[in-house]
Amino acid sequence: MGKKEATTAKEKEKKRDKILWGTWNVRGTFAAGAMKELLSEFKRYNLDIIALQETKQMGSGIEETKDGMFCKSGGKDRKLGTGFIIKNNSKHKMLDFRAVSERMCILRKRKMKEFDVNKLKDTEIRRQYEELMDGMAESEGDLENRWENLKTTVRKVSEQLIPFERTERPKLKEWFDDECREEFEKKKRQEKNF
Repeated sequence: MGKKEATTAKEKEKKRDKILWGTWNVRGTFAAGAMKELLSEFKRYNLDIIALQETKQMGSGIEETKDGMFCKSGGKDRKLGTGFIIKNNSKHKMLDFRAVSERMCILRKRKMKEFDVNKLKDTEIRRQYEELMDGMAESEGDLENRWENLKTTVRKVSEQLIPFERTERPKLKEWFDDECREEFEKKKRQEKNF
């Protein structure tokens, strides 16, 4: 593999793992044609995920659409609401959606396991990898069980022999300190009394 080919493969891998996000204050998605217009714009900008504010949707949940899925977090009336639209080919990159309130929802990105496949260039590591794969990959049963066994085997052998070495990120200073917590609680109490 030439240097240019290796660079191209790395670029493709980085591009595959990237997610293009957008955000939009839609001011309502329940009116006739609003969702269709929203999905049209979503496609036009070629986004993977778009965060939405003021959806004015009632209730919470996940709805499948032709082009992806709509995760919504609304209230009992059509006043506020937040949500996300996730493109079909990016759904596998998401781990979890949680509707918190009509003002907030959470979407968690799946942490992709990475392996340093360049280590397989070393003949000894490659030989060990092949031996472990041969020894573990034998399975019986239906096709689904065999695929699951193969996936598990590849993951286990890769974690053992070719883990990706990451440098530890520096710890960030926590910005939501005690003062912020106090102000947040004070505001919640004031809203309750309102």
